[in-house]
Amino acid sequence: MKKLFMLCFMTTVFTIAANAQDSNVKFSIGGGVSSYSVGGNSATGFGLDLVAKKDLNESFEGFLHTGYNSYSESGSSWGVIPILLGVNYKSGNFKPGLGIGYGRLSVSGGDGIGGFALSPQLGYSLEKVDLVAHYTSISIEKSSNNINIAGLKVLYNF
Repeated sequence: MKKLFMLCFMTTVFTIAANAQDSNVKFSIGGGVSSYSVGGNSATGFGLDLVAKKDLNESFEGFLHTGYNSYSESGSSWGVIPILLGVNYKSGNFKPGLGIGYGRLSVSGGDGIGGFALSPQLGYSLEKVDLVAHYTSISIEKSSNNINIAGLKVLYNF
């Protein structure tokens, strides 16, 4: 499943990159703060995000999102890498949306784990900046635990 998702993700990335000139793909870069919880443990961290967006019609915008969120607590550190493909509904400046994909948790000194990711989002678009509140849940493979992340992002559009 992981290999199939990565193949689909890479195909999407290369298709967007190859057609970027003709398809009006817009990019955003930014960061934010988020809270993380899994199995009773929680922490607050910071992250960087990269988003490719394309208007599908006047009401919908598709997006491809990735990034890296870093957390540390009690001397240990870990990071979360989401890879999401989704859609936003555009209603004036408000952009509620949903992303689905794969999320990976990497722990310092250990192997990474990951699984299916679901991320409902609520965005507000200014001229050059998007403000996004999100909740991301990642179902960890071969476990009953989920990684839950809630946060705020500021993305600069160029």
